[in-house]
Parts: sequence; structure tokens; C-alpha cells
Amino acid sequence: FVLEPISDQAVDELITLWIITSLKKTTIFFDSVYRNLPSLILANPTVESVGPGLGFFLKLVLPFYILGILLTALYLLFLSGSPAGRSMAKGNLLKLIYSLILLSLSPSLLELLFFLSSSVTSYVMSVVDIEIALGILERATDGFYAMIVTLFGIWVKAEGAGGFFAASFSLTYYILYILIIGRFVFVTLFAMLLPLSMFLYSFYSTRVVGRTLFRQLLILTFIQVTWGIALVAIAIGVPSLYTYKLIP
Repeated sequence: FVLEPISDQAVDELITLWIITSLKKTTIFFDSVYRNLPSLILANPTVESVGPGLGFFLKLVLPFYILGILLTALYLLFLSGSPAGRSMAKGNLLKLIYSLILLSLSPSLLELLFFLSSSVTSYVMSVVDIEIALGILERATDGFYAMIVTLFGIWVKAEGAGGFFAASFSLTYYILYILIIGRFVFVTLFAMLLPLSMFLYSFYSTRVVGRTLFRQLLILTFIQVTWGIALVAIAIGVPSLYTYKLIP
């Protein structure tokens, strides 16, 4: 039994077939993503899902809160001599007490935050028929796929350029999916870190870290509003380009 050598043409055809098949499967996958895009954008973690992590950090920082309040109170009673020192100690004590109160309300605060973000996003996406934007995105995917398949006939032998286009296509749409899923994961993470954020913000030396953690939670939560606005812009803007014949 003798193996016949594989010609360069057969290798090129095999590579082309593999890339086109991969592209088609990617297209089918992202068509399903587009159909569920509003639900994916609106998805927020539930308070129940972040509960274990939230509880862990609550138990972690609570002893430090109690210790901080006791030490500050002792300083006020026995060690503070200057008015400036007493004033600063009183301010720190009040901040710790206020922060501790907010800490006990962490689940309710998160629930309110997620509700506001999803409600605003839902309202934004209800301004237009969002199916228009989804249809445009699906047609763009199909058109991009057809264009790349056409290019294979010209570029597949040009130093693997066809593979470059295929990788670019897949990477572009996987980035979209990764951004949506990544946002959900990081919102969950920073929601769990909320008690730690509040604790760090209560002290001057660590306030920047606490503020940064809380700011990231706000940005990642409300970025879904930006995505909703983007869909509305697509639904309104692209048909307008055809209406005014800016796109042939």
C-alpha cells in the first residue's frame, strides 16, 4: 500500500473548505447571539447569585469595622489632645458608622442599582423597534461572510491571506460576545467586592482604592445603557442612510 503525495492544490482546497466551514459555523452561532442580543444586554446578576461572595466579604470586613470604631472612640476619649485631632477623629468615626449602616444595606443597594440600569436600558431600547437593529446586524454578518468567501478565491494562495480574513472575522464577533459575557462576570465580581469598597473608602489612606472599585461597579453596570443606545442608533441611523441615498 503506497500513499499518494498530496498536491498543493488539494491542500489549498482543504484549507479553504475548513476556513469556510468554520466561518459558516461562526455565522450560525452569532445569528443566535443577535436574536438574543437584547436579553444578553439586559442581563444582570441577581442578588442571590452574588450573595455567597457578598457574605464572604461582609464577614471579612466586619471585624475591622468594629475594631476601627473602638480604636477611634478610645482615641477620642483618652488620647486626642488638640481640637484638630478630635475633629478628625470624630469625622472618621462618623464615616465608619455611616459606612457600616450602608454595609448592612448592600444587598438592597445592589438590587436597586441593577434595577435602575436594566430599567433605563429597557426604556432606551423601547424607543424604536429593536428588531430593525438586530436585522441589520444579521444582514451585516451574512454580507461579511459572503464577502470573505468571495475573497478566498483570490487570496487563499497569497501567503495565507484568506486565513487572515477568516481569523479577523471570527475575532471580531467573538470580541462582541466576550464583551457581553465579560461585563456580566465583572459586574458580579465587583458587586461581591462592594463591602470591601465601602470599607476602603472609609479611610483616607485607602479611599482612592475604594472609590476605584465602586466606580468600576457603576461603569460596568450602566454600560448596558450605552449598548442599548448603540442598538437604537443602528435602528435609526442605518435606514436613514438608505433613505437619503448615502448608501447605494
